[in-house]
Amino acid sequence: MDFKNARPWPQSNRNPMVIGKNTVPGKSKFIADRVNSGMITTIDPADIPPSALQMCRNARVRFDVTKRRPGLVLLTPTKPNSNSVIGMMFFKKNDGNSYYLRFSPTTIHERTGGSWTNYTAGAGGSLLGGAFDYIQAAVILDRLVFANNGVDVLQEADITAKTYKALGNAPKYKYITGFFNRVVGANLVALTNNGAQIGWSADGVPTEWDPLVNETAGSSPLVDSPGDLADFITGVFGFTNVMVVLREKSIWLANKQAIPSNPFYFYNAFPGVGCDCPYSAAITQNSITWADRRTGTIWSYTPGAEPIPIGRPIENHLFDGLSDSARIFGSADPIQNEYTVCIPQVSGNFVICWTWNFRTQSWDKDEYEAITIASNADLPTAVTTIDELPGTIDGLSGTIDSLSPTQINTPVRAFGRSDGEIVLETQDDNLCVDPPFSGSLGTYQTELLSKSYTLPSDDVYIAEIRVDIIPRAAGAVTFEYSKDGGKTLNTVSKTIVIPASRIGKPTNIHWIRQIKCRKYAWRLTASTGQFDVVAYEVHVYKSGESQQ
Repeated sequence: MDFKNARPWPQSNRNPMVIGKNTVPGKSKFIADRVNSGMITTIDPADIPPSALQMCRNARVRFDVTKRRPGLVLLTPTKPNSNSVIGMMFFKKNDGNSYYLRFSPTTIHERTGGSWTNYTAGAGGSLLGGAFDYIQAAVILDRLVFANNGVDVLQEADITAKTYKALGNAPKYKYITGFFNRVVGANLVALTNNGAQIGWSADGVPTEWDPLVNETAGSSPLVDSPGDLADFITGVFGFTNVMVVLREKSIWLANKQAIPSNPFYFYNAFPGVGCDCPYSAAITQNSITWADRRTGTIWSYTPGAEPIPIGRPIENHLFDGLSDSARIFGSADPIQNEYTVCIPQVSGNFVICWTWNFRTQSWDKDEYEAITIASNADLPTAVTTIDELPGTIDGLSGTIDSLSPTQINTPVRAFGRSDGEIVLETQDDNLCVDPPFSGSLGTYQTELLSKSYTLPSDDVYIAEIRVDIIPRAAGAVTFEYSKDGGKTLNTVSKTIVIPASRIGKPTNIHWIRQIKCRKYAWRLTASTGQFDVVAYEVHVYKSGESQQ
């Protein structure tokens, strides 16, 4: 099929759900709505809003439309090794220079122009972690400090010397942050582990952690009752005026105190709500968002308010196929105002990623191959290397510094993969594939399954489906329908080709077919092209004989 009978929206009509005036006697509009509420699975498909979907797979709900998710492209230059990527970090120093670091369990590389620079071990430096000892890094007092799940002591990536070295006499902590002119570590790993302990460096001296040397350094267990010692810390996050400490069964806060030897006042803010998936936690706008298997949902918490369970619409499928809760990881996108939690699957190389959009208050479900970490670190761009300069050295004018334009740092959604590659979400609508992995083709299918509509069984028949889309790249869309509300799909389908001539033009596509059923649902699938799904209509006959 093609767009021979397609009708674009009338320019004078501001309601995209009203398409022309050609009506069929006896046919009427049964339901019409936008497609902008994402995926809801925890209630009956007949009870979800008309704007919501039973399935929103490999799609995004942004700016009042639903579209295919962006494809991925490989980050250049070529990967420095095939080690699994477990950390990516952007570091901007006070002098204005910026750096992008790639962490594997045993190596650190810096992306410099058209190559990767290897970091070597400095004084006390060690990288002995495994594939799931994720890197947590923070910029503190113009230093890049990191932890590898407590396998090694807290360390510093020395940008000048291109080394990684022990952060003075810092011990092994699983989690770190910066707060009140200090490095703060949480969940001590030692000969006798203390998962409830939190410690801090000396005031303004990140390398000193011994209070016998500098009394402003110190540590303390977070204890209100004896049971708190078993409530292990699973994350620590410093804001401007408050520090949030996530624990397995509670949320604690810390305020600053004007006491050098006791700089923080800790208290239990919310007992009963916690985090048992440490690396799912990410800072979102003025809040922290994380996954928790104990309560079976996703939480978002703004200091001073109550935690909000934003995962309610998808709780019944959120952790399906999970291989290991320690492998769950998450990331926040500050531009799109989205949070993504990634669930590695027990079979195959696939990872299911659930994305919550704070603007549209909607969920969608993505599938990726072999990703091991997600990051929205700024990515320096527009850097010219020597190899990219035109002509000869003698023919160039100006200084070396002037030959490259100013760096532009843009937050980009990036995924590390188990084969050592880093892949980025593309902004090009024409690139609707992912880089192949282990022989795969890199294609992915987008699936949009509508809610279930219950019709009177005696005198109403489905007559026509109309879907308003805006094509962004040429491809094809397949229509299918279900006579049992979405549990099974009919074998009859209709594929509609999106030609290049329709790109950017609001267009109505429709499928005329008389169907008698009690429960009805429609489905759109696509493996090529890019388009925005704006709205839809379902038309019915109030009487007449079914052809089915």
